[in-house]
Amino acid sequence: EGGTVLRSEDGVRSRIDVPTDATLFGVWVDGEQIWAAGGRIGSGENKGEIWRWDGSTWTAIARGLPGVLFKVWDGWFVGQDVSYRWDGEALEDIPFSGRLLTVRGRSSKDVWAVGGLSGPIVVRWEDEAWVGQDTTGLDQAINGVWTAPGQDVFIAGNYGTTAHWDGTSWVRPAMPLTTDHLHAVW
Repeated sequence: EGGTVLRSEDGVRSRIDVPTDATLFGVWVDGEQIWAAGGRIGSGENKGEIWRWDGSTWTAIARGLPGVLFKVWDGWFVGQDVSYRWDGEALEDIPFSGRLLTVRGRSSKDVWAVGGLSGPIVVRWEDEAWVGQDTTGLDQAINGVWTAPGQDVFIAGNYGTTAHWDGTSWVRPAMPLTTDHLHAVW
């Protein structure tokens, strides 16, 4: 909240707060740069922000975006009715309608994002657009996604939803591990 960012180096924690009163929901370290994404929720404002740390200073890449951003991964930003991609010089608006909570990819061309409110949303970046993926058997909103080069896609969500993509369908355990909401997977 209030732009708070904590950093830990060699076991020493320090604050490198962003000069904003927004809540930051996602952070990504890219070499010497740090990216932070978030925004303001409530009071009808719901505005998003993206910030970049260059090693000494935070710079606002974008403020007043039309939706709050929740996560960032390797130049990809997702949120409420918004998604963006950093091309190395500018922010590219990628149209999306829905609540995307997390983003992760195997490469910059094989990116997955998940979310939802009353049901699951799973999308994959294909040929310059998000393409909805099969969510058969996933009855709940999905809060977390993880994958890496050469790896399966794993998801976690509400009421203990867990699964991995085998290339054709979601493989789920016979019974949920818990009825609690899971917010991340790694």
